[in-house]
Amino acid sequence: MLFAVALRAVTCGAPRSPTILFSGIANREARTLMDLRFDEQVAIVTGSGRGLGATYASLLASRGAAVVVNDLGSAISGRGRNDGLARRQAELIRSAGGIAEPDDSDISTTEGAQALIEKALDAFGHVDIVVNNAGIYWLDDFPAIEPADLQKQLAVHIGGSFNVTRAVWEHMSERQYGRVVMTTSTGAFGSAALTSYGTAKAGVLGFGRALAQVGAGCGIKVNLVAPLGMSRMMVNVSDDDADLPRNLERAPELAAPLVAFLCHRSCPTNGETYISGSRRLSRIFIGESRGYVHSGLDLTVEDVVANWDRIEDLTDFDVCADTMSWSGRRNESLGPIRR
Repeated sequence: MLFAVALRAVTCGAPRSPTILFSGIANREARTLMDLRFDEQVAIVTGSGRGLGATYASLLASRGAAVVVNDLGSAISGRGRNDGLARRQAELIRSAGGIAEPDDSDISTTEGAQALIEKALDAFGHVDIVVNNAGIYWLDDFPAIEPADLQKQLAVHIGGSFNVTRAVWEHMSERQYGRVVMTTSTGAFGSAALTSYGTAKAGVLGFGRALAQVGAGCGIKVNLVAPLGMSRMMVNVSDDDADLPRNLERAPELAAPLVAFLCHRSCPTNGETYISGSRRLSRIFIGESRGYVHSGLDLTVEDVVANWDRIEDLTDFDVCADTMSWSGRRNESLGPIRR
């Protein structure tokens, strides 16, 4: 199987400052994006008290969405709690003329996720958009890493996304509409220092692609983003965003426009994954080489070795949209058995 980044990436012009992306006056791309509005829509963004999540919440609110700012306020290790972060970000959105409600529910639990959805419904009556952004992060060293460390990563990244999406799914299904964005990571490509984090983010990838198939029949589109931006997770700083080094090239605001488009009613894709950040936008896809098909039922280890180059050859490959279409294409490729 091939896990790749699409070669036809798009690189946008560099903004003068991180906030310029929200102004609609910096360049033609920004002016065009200002046509994409979210009026009368309600968005939940988890982990949006600061960092990438805060930029998503602010951008959606600036385009008319009512936003529930969810953030437990924990450290990047997942420890601690600070309900002031969600309140502060909600106040910032309100001061800019937007509509926002804070929430500090712990979405790694089913009870916390349900409380978040109920708060959104109580405040606004419906939910159109969920951005599963909340996460934790640390470097690790295999095999020294403890099982509890892996379980914690899975509980927040996969469990949190599962809990929130499951809690809102019936509501979206009844309304025959929803937009869900999952957060994966390039850490899923494989990194010696990210065994637990990368494993969790790869799990989110599989979960999001499966949900896209579930939602296809009820108006719910599920896509994924691997965002890149300067945040607490990127550098070794305290949990105060004020300590982050200033780097306009890696401003988290540069990752937000693609996320916003995935949240929009006009988004044409379902079950796809994108990298967004540092002015570069691209698609990640799962593919399979054409490989080698043995003509009989007498396949040996020597046959594998003799045809290894054909198995590895990526000159021609198929993009795997979903399991069922892959299965049909595989069956067609086998051909008759030589007897």
